[in-house]
Amino acid sequence: MSWMVAIAKRFLPASERAQRILETFLDFSLEHFDALAERIGEEEARAMYRKAAAAVGRKTGETLKKELKMEPGTDSARDSWVIGCRLLGFRIRTQDAEDGVDFEHLNDPLWESFVQHGRLLCDCTCVPMTRAMARVFYPEANVEFVREPTLAQPCIKRLVFRSEED
Repeated sequence: MSWMVAIAKRFLPASERAQRILETFLDFSLEHFDALAERIGEEEARAMYRKAAAAVGRKTGETLKKELKMEPGTDSARDSWVIGCRLLGFRIRTQDAEDGVDFEHLNDPLWESFVQHGRLLCDCTCVPMTRAMARVFYPEANVEFVREPTLAQPCIKRLVFRSEED
């Protein structure tokens, strides 16, 4: 692991300004989703969000790879998720699993926004975004729910390091 990755994983402060920008963007995004769902239907809106989230995840992964000089492999796939969580102000706990790593979000600003809007969109935002980001470093990576989100608690997701055929 490069020294830049080590710093990014531990010392990225979530500034007040960045938090306000994130909150404003999340409000905009959720209002946009509601307008889309009303106009084209819930499933089509979810499909559009999945596609956009995957594109953002790929772009984020490529940026991390370039800026932090991250190498291909499972360590970088895991580190990219940790760094992404730090950037967004998440507090997480990780636990190694037999086939990957579990990510429990102790504080999840995205989920909190979803709950405030009465709508859970983890399956069409967080999952495709983190999957695409991890695949920049490890193409066989996948993301699955260990615990589905509810309006009472956020999800636990697993970054899986096995191919779909396993």
